[in-house]
Amino acid sequence: MRKRKRDWRFPLAAVFFLLIVFTGIILLAGCSGSGSSSNTGGGSVALLLTDGPAPYESVTVTVTKVELIGDTVRTTIFSDPAGKEVDLLDLAGQSVLFTLATNVPEGPYEKIRLTISDLTVLSGGMEYHPHIPGNGKLDLNPRTSFSVIPGETLVIQVDIDCEKSIHLIETGSEKFVFRPVIFVDILSGARPVKRGKLLRLEGFVTDISEDSFLLCRRPPDGVILPMDFEAGPFDSWGEACVQVLVNGTSFFSLSGEPEKYDDIGVGEFVTVFAIPESLFVIEDVESPETPYRGRVEALTVGEGHLLTLRGIVRSPLDENDALKFEIHPDGQGIYPLDIVVQTFPEATKLTDRFGNLLDESALVPLTYASVSGVFHADLLTMNGEFIVLLSPPYAFKHVGTIESVDPEENSFTLNENGTSTCVAVDGETRIILAVSAGGGAYEVHVDAGVDDLLPGDNAIVFGRDNPVSGCVDAEAIFVERGL
Repeated sequence: MRKRKRDWRFPLAAVFFLLIVFTGIILLAGCSGSGSSSNTGGGSVALLLTDGPAPYESVTVTVTKVELIGDTVRTTIFSDPAGKEVDLLDLAGQSVLFTLATNVPEGPYEKIRLTISDLTVLSGGMEYHPHIPGNGKLDLNPRTSFSVIPGETLVIQVDIDCEKSIHLIETGSEKFVFRPVIFVDILSGARPVKRGKLLRLEGFVTDISEDSFLLCRRPPDGVILPMDFEAGPFDSWGEACVQVLVNGTSFFSLSGEPEKYDDIGVGEFVTVFAIPESLFVIEDVESPETPYRGRVEALTVGEGHLLTLRGIVRSPLDENDALKFEIHPDGQGIYPLDIVVQTFPEATKLTDRFGNLLDESALVPLTYASVSGVFHADLLTMNGEFIVLLSPPYAFKHVGTIESVDPEENSFTLNENGTSTCVAVDGETRIILAVSAGGGAYEVHVDAGVDDLLPGDNAIVFGRDNPVSGCVDAEAIFVERGL
């Protein structure tokens, strides 16, 4: 192992961000805050959280418990009575590791139960707390079961779609209502694997070798934190680390300019963007000497916490490799909205939301994107380290009651205030069916099909009008029954 010490460098803005917003990697050692700590010989479960763009300033969810429930087994993989806060809008186009539980009992499971104590929407400078159905207990039911296997890590990605889940209402005591449009993808394990969004990890560099380093949530011994830094949260995150492979990786300094791997030192806080499929592809290899639970292949490593801004590309790259970028006006805290993004050939990475590398030809005007890097407020410029091209946000919304269902044609008719609307479904459409579950829980079937729908169901359809067919081509559908 090549180990080097250098002066502690940790931006105070990053300290503040870490204490207020939970967007990093939370690695639990298995016995801290987990109801499965008394179990031995099981597998591991990594839970990722992600979201898409939404027209709000922030959407903060407080999670107090995460459980896996099967016919014969039930276990807790995360528990904190005070709850962990996550601003979902920080996750647009990327996933973060919310929890990693070890010694999870093996066997098949049918649902993931999220217990949410609070949901805070900041819009127009005003704070709102929409009611959470099911007394805060949301049961997420994939269409097929998933399994925890001894010696392996099951990776589950939970996508809470804020733009489709939070709805403005004109009457009543609340301004917003919450109807959970939540998608669950199994990224590994004993079932067909789906692709996850780009993975973002944050933590401290603890050990460095020629082709990798260890990334941990707890700072290494000997590192002196700033006096105003509250180290309490690290006590519950455990000792587990992730090994970061750096083959072909770009590195950036605190100012957001390219640097070499040799410039990264032990004790520094870094932000890593990694390939989704590389997460936990090995068996657990924890030992007292190397307490890591898996490996990732890094695309970029940047010193400090990186700011991520969402918006629209307004110009192609110029002769200086810079472009004009219009920040989306959803309260991201940067004004004016027009800035210049400086890119660096052979260093700045450009990908789609799945981590597939793209060349600069994909960076065309009117493209919706998120840019992560270091913002220089005095110059209204951002040194772009990582750019992710996103799908255009905010599909049209249709609200009504299902009149009839045609499974053979993969369509149904929606009654919108007396007007019948044809809704077409294809293989890319995601259908969420919410029903009342036992114990007051709110059961969400995340992979429902047209054949699961019934006349009389209440539905919210997100899609775009097709002038040729006369139907709405649905992107996502939220259906409530008996609630």
